[in-house]
Amino acid sequence: MQKTQLIVILFTSLIIASVIAIPNFRIPRSVPGSHCHSQGSLLSRKIHEYNWNMLDKKESAPGRIIKIFTESPENLQILQSSGIIDMTMLHTKSSVCNYGTVGDFSDDGFIVCEYHGTVRDDEGLDRRDAVFYGKRQGQFVVKGVLTRSKWYTKLSRMTMLTGIKVFVITFILAVALQHVGLMIIHKLIKKLRH
Repeated sequence: MQKTQLIVILFTSLIIASVIAIPNFRIPRSVPGSHCHSQGSLLSRKIHEYNWNMLDKKESAPGRIIKIFTESPENLQILQSSGIIDMTMLHTKSSVCNYGTVGDFSDDGFIVCEYHGTVRDDEGLDRRDAVFYGKRQGQFVVKGVLTRSKWYTKLSRMTMLTGIKVFVITFILAVALQHVGLMIIHKLIKKLRH
């Protein structure tokens, strides 16, 4: 193979790989987790409203105030029977999401997702614990909350790795396909000349 052909193959492969890979380096406008964060914020507000209503009605028997929310069957039953949520709210969330609580809802507690973290970026939040519920392990605690800035760092790393993988694979395939294509063309030209 001539040097100029090799340069042309590498250059066109570089262009093809770049065109295909560049969109993979961009973080999408609809960031994964944004729906989760809005659902978590809505759920937090509804639980706070419910607690305030219970305090206003003087119906604050110890079991009536929601202090810690997890997706345990008991908590979901309380929220559904009291009208705080309908089950469609939790069924529209992503399957990786698992809502839990940071803090106490009788004070400054809020909902957090085990996978996406929280939209909040308060200082020291990454050192606070969150309580979640899992079907296998029951109620469990996660040390340190994933904050918004850490989530975007995690997302940008995942996006960068995906972009690099797509670029490398596309570049290798483009070089191989062009090389094979040129070999076939050269063989056809030789056959036609004879």
